[in-house]
Amino acid sequence: KEKAGIIKPKVPVLYGGEDKNARAVIEEVAKEKGSDFYLTSHAEIKNIRPTLSETLFDYKDEKDIAIKLLGEYQPKNAASVIEATKILNAFGYNISSEALRQGLASASWPARFEIIRELLLSSGYERSSSFRNDSALSHRFSFMLTSAESTNS
Repeated sequence: KEKAGIIKPKVPVLYGGEDKNARAVIEEVAKEKGSDFYLTSHAEIKNIRPTLSETLFDYKDEKDIAIKLLGEYQPKNAASVIEATKILNAFGYNISSEALRQGLASASWPARFEIIRELLLSSGYERSSSFRNDSALSHRFSFMLTSAESTNS
């Protein structure tokens, strides 16, 4: 419930997570504050095609979305960006599909989950992030270097 404290009255709330309990709390607080609640539909992420340089996927009516950020969870994050632009456009912003695609395609996070030649670097801040990354591409590399330490110890 602490994280829901950031919700402002009558300001839209977008939830892109998967935790049903967190969703329920955030949705409840949004309702209490008169804020519209929106949800990213992970079930509508389709046709995921990862390579070593990008991931292509479809989300709702958007086809062949390209992102450079690697990892099996990145299309979920990108889908939340797509939903956020729809919300912003409904409030009078004018973010074109072209601008959205260009932003998604150019987003980068050096050393977060980056391939440099034949070496995979992963600097996730929690051990679970690195393990998730390992499962996403471990079949493509004989060696992976991670720098994550558990913050829960």
